[in-house]
Amino acid sequence: MDGSNFHQRVRRMTAKDIGECMIKAEPRFREWFPYMDLQAMHDTCVANIDELNVLLIRTDNAFGCVTVDSTMQEPRLWAREEWAFGEVWEVVSIFKEMLAWSRRIGAFRFTFGSLTRYDFKPIAKRLGKFNVIEAYNFELEEIP
Repeated sequence: MDGSNFHQRVRRMTAKDIGECMIKAEPRFREWFPYMDLQAMHDTCVANIDELNVLLIRTDNAFGCVTVDSTMQEPRLWAREEWAFGEVWEVVSIFKEMLAWSRRIGAFRFTFGSLTRYDFKPIAKRLGKFNVIEAYNFELEEIP
């Protein structure tokens, strides 16, 4: 993609952007993923920066990643937000581009959510019609 379909402020990440993203992401991700290997995450993002099933995007102050795959139960393309964070008004732009990208590649569904305490319902309402599937996390080990 040449980026011409992107919202004016949203662009694909470069390898340099991924480095900046990881620095800003670490404190946010560590709360929920205390055993995260930041170098491995960085290397995986760089290795997948040009993959057709991964979209790594950013604005000036927000970053996001969406992936697409299919499963045995659902053979159609299903896009899923891996993460998005930053200034809330820019995160909305990130989600809008994720949704648009999902449509462009022919995905039948786009899913996003939060492992944080933030309420994403106002953002979802800005994106359009949706349904909610609840998930329950049981912490089986105490997080240090």
